[in-house]
Amino acid sequence: MKGTIYIGAQYLFRSRDQGVTWDRISPDLTTNDPNRQRQEQSGGITVDNSSAEMNTTIYTISESPIDRGTIWVGTDDGNVQVTRDGGRAWANVTQAMGMGPGNWISSVESSRFNGGTAYATNDRHMFGDMQPYLYRTTDYGRSWQRL
Repeated sequence: MKGTIYIGAQYLFRSRDQGVTWDRISPDLTTNDPNRQRQEQSGGITVDNSSAEMNTTIYTISESPIDRGTIWVGTDDGNVQVTRDGGRAWANVTQAMGMGPGNWISSVESSRFNGGTAYATNDRHMFGDMQPYLYRTTDYGRSWQRL
């Protein structure tokens, strides 16, 4: 929707007035894995205000430009979630992708041509895996094809 902006933490927040007020429109969309939230015990990573060291965070957000109410999110701990009703109900569609746990969903993008279609990328460089992982769904995440 024109003029709407989003920001992610473990929840998705939406503002319809250029950031003056915000509404939380999701439950925790991450894995909420406490083992991934121990930033101070991570082996010397310096804490800074960018939260780059944090984990269990929404990393990518995409609102469908043609399917009103459809919003996709990807997290840095491996979840891909979608809502089709503007945030009232969410579906975790990660398992249908066939990925292992703990991946970094580096991008999710709604199609500009088909409401049920989205693309997601999975980054596994932190596991020493430099292969590209690109997936496509055409049925709102019920099934995915690796491209």
